[in-house]
Amino acid sequence: MEMIVVLLVAGAALLVLEPFFPHFVAGPVGLAAWVVAVLLTYARHGADTGNFTLLGVLVGGIGGAVFYVRQLPKSRFARPFSSHKVHPPADITGSHLLHQSGIALSPLLPGGIAEIGGRRIDVVSEGGAIDRGRTVRVIAVEGSRVVVRSA
Repeated sequence: MEMIVVLLVAGAALLVLEPFFPHFVAGPVGLAAWVVAVLLTYARHGADTGNFTLLGVLVGGIGGAVFYVRQLPKSRFARPFSSHKVHPPADITGSHLLHQSGIALSPLLPGGIAEIGGRRIDVVSEGGAIDRGRTVRVIAVEGSRVVVRSA
């Protein structure tokens, strides 16, 4: 019985430590420890105790996952791993590009690259293909999608 408890506790500890270890090693090893613990319980103590252990592992795993997803990102332990200052600069939205002209640097089939306002920008043509070197005009900006038409 001691081996089963050690496997369950070690598996839980490894799953908790997974975010702090690179290469996703601790999580799979922790899950494997839980599987071995459940299988040993079935083999040594019968179906009733095995079912109880399996239920405990499932409830603990699901509860831990819910806690991890909901609470951990807000905790002080997660601060070194998360960035709360991710805001795109105003010029990334592309609204300043509307109605400007530029040159297609690659064939637009329908997507490609154009130089508009001295900057290389990923663009999408409104209709068919536009050849490289043609003049294009921005007709719409939809989020990060810049739509152009041959001028």
